[in-house]
Amino acid sequence: MDVGGHLAWGVRDTFLDYVTAIEDHRIEVDGARFDSDGGQFVFPLGDAVTGPHESVVRASGGVTFWGHEGALDLTIADPTVVLNDDGATLQVKAAGTELVVARLLGRPPAVQHGSPWHWSGVEVALTAQGADLWGGVYGPWARMAPLDLVVPAWTQPTAGQRAALSPG
Repeated sequence: MDVGGHLAWGVRDTFLDYVTAIEDHRIEVDGARFDSDGGQFVFPLGDAVTGPHESVVRASGGVTFWGHEGALDLTIADPTVVLNDDGATLQVKAAGTELVVARLLGRPPAVQHGSPWHWSGVEVALTAQGADLWGGVYGPWARMAPLDLVVPAWTQPTAGQRAALSPG
């Protein structure tokens, strides 16, 4: 369900330059779009829920980077940002598994139920899982492209969503 808002992320300029230089490269988006003006993949917002100890922004869609006759075949899908007392992380689905691929650096704006929220130019640093996803080309703490989050309004979690939020 698209409730308005989005998560926009440029991944990393040097990675995109590398992929586009491959003769048989393909970059395919599914349920997302590429904003050539901003140089970011834009994933529509699915939902944004806030609980007492954790807030979660789920986006939908994916992007696949392919080349070298399939030797490069990397899909990142359904990006999710989790904010809690330990900081903020970026999770993506890749190869059927949800991975915490990056830490989001800096302090996000305060989250308030029912209020719009915008966090822009967020610094992204890879985790060990993120470094593994990129085949070790970029190590843990490698800086990726910044991301932007636009949430039109935070909602209280449903019973099912509450079960998914950490108890604190």
